[in-house]
Parts: sequence; structure tokens; C-alpha cells
Amino acid sequence: MIEKGTASTTGVSTAEAADAYAAFAAAYPESELAADAVYREGITRDKAGDGKKADETIQNLLNKEGLPKTVRLMALAWLGGRYLDSRQYDQARPLLDELAAGERTAANLTLAGEADLGSGDYTGAGKNAGDALGMKGVDSCRVVALRARTSIRLKQSDAYRRTRSGSRPAARRGRDSARCSSKRAGSRRRKAAATRRPSLSATSRRRTRIRARPRRRSSTSPSAT
Repeated sequence: MIEKGTASTTGVSTAEAADAYAAFAAAYPESELAADAVYREGITRDKAGDGKKADETIQNLLNKEGLPKTVRLMALAWLGGRYLDSRQYDQARPLLDELAAGERTAANLTLAGEADLGSGDYTGAGKNAGDALGMKGVDSCRVVALRARTSIRLKQSDAYRRTRSGSRPAARRGRDSARCSSKRAGSRRRKAAATRRPSLSATSRRRTRIRARPRRRSSTSPSAT
């Protein structure tokens, strides 16, 4: 059946080929070729014009445990690329990030960087683009364009402003902030204490003046006897 599917892909009926691959995977689920047959079914259904069924087939394949690494990487690249082309960046990103982690090539890192950029992860996009530039077989024009777009988006983001203003280490910024807060609290306490300080009453001020007034000497002298 799998030979029939392969032969049919060179003929007219790609739908017949997809059915042959599906039949093989259903008949021999324990075969080491079953996962490859499902992958081939998916891409053949896309060629037959049934893109929705193709996406579902590849996604169901990725949901299975214990896939051969080669088949999994092919499925990640195919479905992740589909999402990326249709600008479904949130769906593309986890697939292409896993692809780049599983097979670090310039092409895979570029795809992952473009998905990161589209989903708003500018730091991840910049890192993937930088790593791709240093690898063999890189599409330098595409990666340089990716880095330029990432730089523009990063400068427009809050993360860039926080990076520019946060030149001091985080621990030092925390200590400085605590020190400033302590100074402000001490200043408020002193002002509050000065406001609550009691003033001398009128009676107390009068008594103070009386005690401070010097005693007068008598002007009459005793008469002589």
C-alpha cells in the first residue's frame, strides 16, 4: 500500500495516494514506517487541495508519543512553516522553536526567529538571528532583514526602555530604592513631629516673664535712732 501511495503521487490522483498512506498506517500501526506514512498522507492531502485535512493529519501526528526524530522534525518544519506563511505566529512559534532546538541549522534558526518576531518575543528573535548569522549555509540577506526588523521593534517596546534605564545591577537598584524610601519616611516623621510639638500657653509665658523680671531694691533707707 505504501508503494501504491508513492506511485500515485507521480500520477494524477494525489487523493488516492493520500488514502493509500492512511490505509497503510491504519493497517500497520506498529510498523516503523507508520509515522512516515501518516506524514506523507498529510503533505499529499495538501497537494490534493485539502489543506485543512492536511494540517489536522500532521498535528495529530505530532501529538503522538515516541515519534522517530526524523519524522517529528519533518512534521514540525512542515506545519510550523505553514503557520508562519499564514502569519499565525502564536501557532508557529512553539513548533519552530522546537525544530531549531532539535536541529540547529541556519534555516531552522531563521524560521524560529521570524516566528518569535511575529509573536512579540523580540529578545528570542534577536538571539536566533544572531546565532544563524554565524552558521554555514545562512541566508544572510534574510537574517539581516530579520535583525533590522527586530531592532526596530525592540526600540519601540517597553523592554528596550527598561533595558536602557536599568544600567545598574538589580540588587543595587533595590538597595538604592530602599534607601530613598527610608530617607523619605524619616523626613515625613520629622515634619509630623514638628507639627505636633506643643506651644507654651499664655499662662506659662506670663509666669516665665515674672520669674525673669529682676527684683526692685527699696529706695528708703532706715532712719537713724
